[in-house]
Amino acid sequence: MWRPDPFDVHETCPRCEQTGAEVKKAVSKLKKSLETVNIDVEFKEIKLSLKEFKASPLESNLIEINGKSLGTWLNTKTGKANAAIYVDLMTAGQ
Repeated sequence: MWRPDPFDVHETCPRCEQTGAEVKKAVSKLKKSLETVNIDVEFKEIKLSLKEFKASPLESNLIEINGKSLGTWLNTKTGKANAAIYVDLMTAGQ
């Protein structure tokens, strides 16, 4: 599962858009690799609403595998992205 920043604003920030493209490429490669051993890979993209994003911007670009974040699988910490600033700029005056 991948959660991009809100699409209902105007557009996704360039950094998050690139993440989405890379996730989709990785999922495609993973599907091809695992189909030979009869393992099905399912990709689910959940688009955050602007309200959800503003309440919890770190949920943006969350990648989960079997209900666990990628950071948990890799034992890493989540970084802070500039997506919140981008969305604030795109929604100024709304």
